[in-house]
Amino acid sequence: MCEKWLAENASAPIKYILSGDKKYIPEVLENAEVKYWLSKLKDMSAEKKLYWIHGSHDYRYENILGKCAILGLSKEIAELDDNIKFILDFLHGHIKNKDIEQSPLSFGKIYAYRDFEMIVACFLPMLGYQDDPAVRYIAEKRINIVYNFTKQKRYDIYADSAKLKYVKKEWQASVINPELYADGNISLPSAHDFILFAGMYEYLEKALREKVEKLSNGCFARNT
Repeated sequence: MCEKWLAENASAPIKYILSGDKKYIPEVLENAEVKYWLSKLKDMSAEKKLYWIHGSHDYRYENILGKCAILGLSKEIAELDDNIKFILDFLHGHIKNKDIEQSPLSFGKIYAYRDFEMIVACFLPMLGYQDDPAVRYIAEKRINIVYNFTKQKRYDIYADSAKLKYVKKEWQASVINPELYADGNISLPSAHDFILFAGMYEYLEKALREKVEKLSNGCFARNT
């Protein structure tokens, strides 16, 4: 009953999401929210650079792509696809950059794997790019990293505060054990991981789907 009512009364993005009928696309593109978030994506695409990835502002990459996904946009809509190509090009170059892998541990290396890899990729499956090789590579990489962490059933994730004498006192209890990001890849699962896994789940091979299910249980087991 609710779905029928929405199909008859909702705005164009919701009608398009419910039906998948391409006849709604012109109306979707005239929607004020769609126009707003596509304009943000176009601004980013025009510069062909990813400066602002993570944060609460409307110009942040993760919010732009997240809103586009919520509004039902996908690669079959040219206005989105044309402006995402530079992001896919970036990801393909990024995962082939061996300098990052070979560099010593630093904040830059952690950000390279977290912001410019996992966060950049996480919304792309929901937008129809689940078969892109770079997106699949990053998804499988994160699944294996998080799975290997959760199967340890380890909850001692914080560093020994006694060894953190140069860290502000109010921060000491919240510093993650460096063992959990020794190679630059953070082993702890994040909300962005679960967004990525949710978008990829139905397109994964059986073994990887089973890992997603097990790591999800492992992540939440302590609270059940």
